[in-house]
Amino acid sequence: MMKPYNSCGNGSAMCVDSVGWACDTKEEVLQKAKASAECTHNHPEGIKGAQATALSIFMARYGDNKATIRNTSPANLLTTSA
Repeated sequence: MMKPYNSCGNGSAMCVDSVGWACDTKEEVLQKAKASAECTHNHPEGIKGAQATALSIFMARYGDNKATIRNTSPANLLTTSA
């Protein structure tokens, strides 16, 4: 088993766009984005970046406007455990 390496770069956010398209709920988006990020960017900020990107795509896909997306993501990710 690999030990944490605390990478918090933006690579996890660049690779997670399909999660926002493939998932059907916000909870699933956050869970799958976390799983996607952990294998390469397991620092909490790297994970939050992936979650914010995927959640923004998901919300846009379901018709949320820019202001709603901006106010939801990533601010609410600071307290999520997903």
